[in-house]
Amino acid sequence: MNTPNNNIVTAQRALEKAHCLYLDPPWPGMGQLPYDTLPISRLRQFPVDELAAESAQLFCWVPQSLVATAVRLIEDHWGGWKVRGVVTWAKLRPGRPTHWLQANTELLLYATRGKGPESRARQRGQGTLLVAPVTINSAKPPEGVSIAERVGHPPFVECFARIRPNSTEPWQIWGGECDSDFSLLEHGWPVSSDFARQGTDPRVEVCS
Repeated sequence: MNTPNNNIVTAQRALEKAHCLYLDPPWPGMGQLPYDTLPISRLRQFPVDELAAESAQLFCWVPQSLVATAVRLIEDHWGGWKVRGVVTWAKLRPGRPTHWLQANTELLLYATRGKGPESRARQRGQGTLLVAPVTINSAKPPEGVSIAERVGHPPFVECFARIRPNSTEPWQIWGGECDSDFSLLEHGWPVSSDFARQGTDPRVEVCS
């Protein structure tokens, strides 16, 4: 048996697999950002199967320029998902210049796998347009979490998180900029909270 590294700490609690998974991946090619991005080849390896129940719902933020790439990633590489719809975030500011159009929207893809659980959107009146202001660079509006809660079912898991959702639901979170509730270290995805604060933290090649 391997002896654990003294710098590595175990997760605070065991992961309860999500019935609703909420992701904001660090997509590549998005210009100057306050964090490192990851190539698509690396994102294909993200262990979604370890995070989500066999029957589950998934919400995934994606920029306009990578919609087709994100759909292929979700459906072809993350294990049995089907993209069912999209929520469009209309940002209350002028568009960010791109090679083609000014980007003042961002998309929240909605996918399911297995037999459900059934979306609660019909009962709760969730539409496909979200109008909200932009705050700090690349941060998503808190209404995104509210949409996941209205449509999905607990347990809720957020990955690539920065802060804990302001919610009464028992969210489990993971990311390089937050105090993660669980570890993906054994799957090759270290974050800073996997390491004890003893002197300088080790370098980790993942971001949120």
